Amino acid sequence: TVVFNSLRGEKPKLLLIGAEKMTHLSIDEATLIISGVLDQESRKQGKTMLSIAARDVMPIYLNHGLRYGDLDDMAAQLHLRASKNPNARFYGKYPKPEEIWAALRDPQKNPVVVKGTNYRRFYSASVDDGAAAIILTNRETGIRIIGVGQGNAPMKLEDRNGHYGFEATYEAAKQAFGMAHLNPADLFKQGIIEVHDAFLPYVYPQLTEMGLFNSLIDCICAFREGKCNENGTLPVNISGGLKGIGHPLAASSIRQLVSI
Repeated sequence: TVVFNSLRGEKPKLLLIGAEKMTHLSIDEATLIISGVLDQESRKQGKTMLSIAARDVMPIYLNHGLRYGDLDDMAAQLHLRASKNPNARFYGKYPKPEEIWAALRDPQKNPVVVKGTNYRRFYSASVDDGAAAIILTNRETGIRIIGVGQGNAPMKLEDRNGHYGFEATYEAAKQAFGMAHLNPADLFKQGIIEVHDAFLPYVYPQLTEMGLFNSLIDCICAFREGKCNENGTLPVNISGGLKGIGHPLAASSIRQLVSI
């Protein structure tokens, strides 16, 4: 809101920059910082973003038809795309399907990262350094922002009102599509999607709650059928996503805009 109000005033251009430096920290230090977004009770219980994805959320999605093999397929696709993206952390790595699948099947390279689950390293984005920038202007260019939205939800997962835990996404998408005078179905065959894939299981409910699919299993099946690949009817994260490009926290959202 502040940005758009500024553009309506005397500032015809705004430079937005996001940057993050995390790799100098230990995994425990990085985990503690990232866990600061959780509610106080969850932190006291020792929960982390990773453990919530693996222990609390993944079982719900498994009951809706998701399989761990679906996450393997998504991770493989994202790394193959990132291997061709010179701005990606994993550029040039795993350029062939047999190479990424060998890594996914190697318990040393892709170990279980949350005890008592089958949740593996390649199902989440890495800890990264990086920066991205974008210029917004109120002058006419070949690129226009035609819709924005913002949603809010309780911090604690148990307090959220359905929507697979993504009620804020549902509300934000409804606002953005309304402002743009579009329906979600309008994106098929003429749009691309950059979705937040720091934890791969969350891709499916995000797309579902954006109104692009009627249910979680519909979204899961769309990926299985290749509809969300580069040449599908709704390409998703063809850049390599946060998983393949890297996830410097403060820069990722701006980077997604740059990728689009």
